[in-house]
Parts: sequence; C-alpha cells; structure tokens
Amino acid sequence: MMIFLVFGIALLNDKNREYKENHNAELNDKNKFLET
Repeated sequence: MMIFLVFGIALLNDKNREYKENHNAELNDKNKFLET
C-alpha cells in the first residue's frame, strides 16, 4: 500500500512541476510581448 502512495505522490509532483514550467513559460512570453 505504501508503495502506491509514494508512487502517486511522485506522479503528482511531476505533474505539478510540469504545470509550473508551462505557466512560467506563458508569463515569460507575456513579459516579452509587453517589452516589445
């Protein structure tokens, strides 16, 4: 049971990091757009 729990948390962290990276990329694009 614990193995599944750890695996699930690892997957959630991975998805969370992916989301943050995408979000940061979008923010950077907006900043570049404002600068030009």
